Order: sequence, then C-alpha cells, then structure tokens
Amino acid sequence: MSYRQISYDPLASIPGRARRPFNWVQWLGVGIEALAVAWLLLFAASEFGWLGATHLVPQPATILAIVGAVLVGSRREEPLPLSTQQQRRNGLWLKVVSALLMVAGAILLVGEFA
Repeated sequence: MSYRQISYDPLASIPGRARRPFNWVQWLGVGIEALAVAWLLLFAASEFGWLGATHLVPQPATILAIVGAVLVGSRREEPLPLSTQQQRRNGLWLKVVSALLMVAGAILLVGEFA
C-alpha cells in the first residue's frame, strides 16, 4: 500500500455515535465522566464557600473528563449517510447560525468601540 492511498486527515471519515450497548470499557468511561462532574461540583461548592476552606482545583476534573470521553468513544458505529434533504437542512442551519453569530459579533464590536 502506497502512502498516497492512506488518508491522514482526521476528519476524512466522521465517526457515528458511540456503539450500543456499552461494553465494560465504555461504562468505565461513563464512571470516570461522573467522577469528573462530581469533582467540578465539589470545586464549585468550595468556591461558593459552601464547603469551608478546601483547596480544590479544577484541572484534575478536566483530565478525567478527557479520559472518560476517550473511553466512551472507543467504539463507534458507522455513520448513516445523509440524504440530500438533510444536507440542505444542515446547510440552512449553518447559514442561520453563522449570520446570528456575525450580527452578535458586530453588536459587541460596536458596543466596545462606541
């Protein structure tokens, strides 16, 4: 196989949703994600002063969330092909959301420099 026959583009094939039913690796990822959410809730509670003087930082929760997401996404389904009607709908939504973001950016820019 030649190197020209291999696609190194990470977006060359967009994977589908996580394969169901989950296996033990994916459930481990779900547990790690839950642990990350619990850590962030504890961090938020400590920042609001609800837990007293604790020295929690959010960085470990971020690392746990990344690891959990990788484990949950370790098995993927093949993506379903999009119909032309769905592609048109997606294109319309992309245009509408882009226009709204451009208007919001223009409003913020005018508000900043006015």
